[in-house]
Amino acid sequence: MKLKFRKSLLNPSLSVFCVLGLLAFGATAQDSDIGLETLDEQEQELPALRVQGPITVIRLGALVFTGFDTDRDYIISRAEASAGSQDAFKRADKDGNRRISLFELEDWREAALGSLDALPGNLSFDTDYNNQITATEFETAMMELFNRHDADDDGKLKHAELMTILEVPRHKDPEKQRQTDRECAEQLQRNRSRF
Repeated sequence: MKLKFRKSLLNPSLSVFCVLGLLAFGATAQDSDIGLETLDEQEQELPALRVQGPITVIRLGALVFTGFDTDRDYIISRAEASAGSQDAFKRADKDGNRRISLFELEDWREAALGSLDALPGNLSFDTDYNNQITATEFETAMMELFNRHDADDDGKLKHAELMTILEVPRHKDPEKQRQTDRECAEQLQRNRSRF
């Protein structure tokens, strides 16, 4: 008895299977090709290093304000922030039509904030959702961010206000933490062995 498969069912199923196989292989074999750092077996066996104190992090959207400090006194006044926002708007408006398109905004955000993932996002600027940002919308968004960072409400941003300190959670019982670390490492090994 000869089995016949319908060609239309076999090809999509086989294609899906092949694609999944290639994705699984690519995810494990090519991590280094896309910039992910991997550890060799010897490094994986080393005990984990713990952060021993607080971590200082730049607050969301704060990086752009450091460029507005025209007198270089490490304090950004409200006037400096306003003038800096106006200058940033002019730089972002590449075509000079006195409106920033979302494409121009994304280019500016990547250059000024360091990443498209950095806040404030596009919707913080485009408050009327017409896909164009006016100078007023831009400055309003920047000054709202200024006010959010001005912790002591004195109308000035000190560099300390542009940072936040994150405390690392501490476990009360070090033996319990070592057990948790071992369980996590074992789970990682189990997950890796599946691929």
